[in-house]
Amino acid sequence: TRSKLANVFFARELAHRHGGFSVTSVHPGMVFTPMAMGLLPGHSLTAPLEGAIQLFLRFTLRSPDTAAAIVMMAASRKHLPGSFLNGMAQAVDHKDLPSAAADNKTAE
Repeated sequence: TRSKLANVFFARELAHRHGGFSVTSVHPGMVFTPMAMGLLPGHSLTAPLEGAIQLFLRFTLRSPDTAAAIVMMAASRKHLPGSFLNGMAQAVDHKDLPSAAADNKTAE
């Protein structure tokens, strides 16, 4: 999405302009929060299924604690300047990012 792309651009440009500290953008993955529950349609037709959908989401989305651990890992480790940490807490090399995210001119 655009917000993730903006975070990648911001981290890369901040690292470029201020090389004295480590900058990392993080995508912790989909997290089971009230915001994720807001993705449910909320129609009377789906009301009977909401419990099953919530149960499914609880077991397929990350817990807030797991997502926070990924963010803390990014804060505590040194990475390539302006790097991106994916939902598995792996640093993704710039050349492996989609072409839009690897564009230095757009990041400026």
